[in-house]
Amino acid sequence: MGQVGSEAARKTVESADCVLMLGTFLTDVNTGLFTAKIDRAKLISASSEEVVVSYHRYPGVSLVDLIDYLLASGEVRSHSLFSVAEPERPKGRPGVRLEPFTIIEEINRFLQPGRYIVVSDVGDCLYASVDLRTDHFLGPGYYNSMGFGIPAAIAAGLAVPERRIIAFVGDGGFLMTGMELGTARRLGLNPIIILWNNGCYGTLRAIGGAKPYFDLPSLDYVAIARSMGGNGVRVETRRQFRQALEQAGESQTFFLIEAMLPADRMSRTWQRIAAEVRSRLQP
Repeated sequence: MGQVGSEAARKTVESADCVLMLGTFLTDVNTGLFTAKIDRAKLISASSEEVVVSYHRYPGVSLVDLIDYLLASGEVRSHSLFSVAEPERPKGRPGVRLEPFTIIEEINRFLQPGRYIVVSDVGDCLYASVDLRTDHFLGPGYYNSMGFGIPAAIAAGLAVPERRIIAFVGDGGFLMTGMELGTARRLGLNPIIILWNNGCYGTLRAIGGAKPYFDLPSLDYVAIARSMGGNGVRVETRRQFRQALEQAGESQTFFLIEAMLPADRMSRTWQRIAAEVRSRLQP
């Protein structure tokens, strides 16, 4: 993600003698507004259409072909990654108000390998997920399609029924497709929905300022979930969120946790992206 992402990750990737990209499309989102600097001469890129090695293109070789070869090859050896010192992060106390980083910290505490798939809609919940520690993650980082979260949770639940789905969605994304929770109920699915409610289109507000057209109506999302056959709870502190996660983990139906967030507090990743965008909009 270039200069808007992890500095340690950026140095590791940009100084590597070989960068292997599998199924990656370089967009403004995943390159930090094209601030990532990857030497084309050191790049191997594989997509569904072709493989590119440095400046050479092989249109007859696909991503599947390359992966199949790597799996079968005896020449590919495993290597352990060197450890990278993580930056010091603020610590949220259990009784204080929720913030994006405390949601991620509590989800990391809750997750267990092999048991969950995390799905995220667009917005700050997606960019906060850069710090998520999960073995399965789905997000619309390429197209940034708002409303992805709830339908993706249904799709993931149908595709991998042995795993419980955790879906992140902002109040803006939920207003677009949240009623599909009725479909989840009809299909017997029980995702855990974390609704990041900051009362506005937060990512736009971070770029354009506090404008009235970024504000969203205040709805009783827990009541909406219950009306569709699920359950839920509204939380405002870290302690309440932790308790709600435990409750959701035992729920047999879908469970919505409405996490109340300040409108002016965003993830560190989005703060950096918003600052970069604002700098480019200035005359």
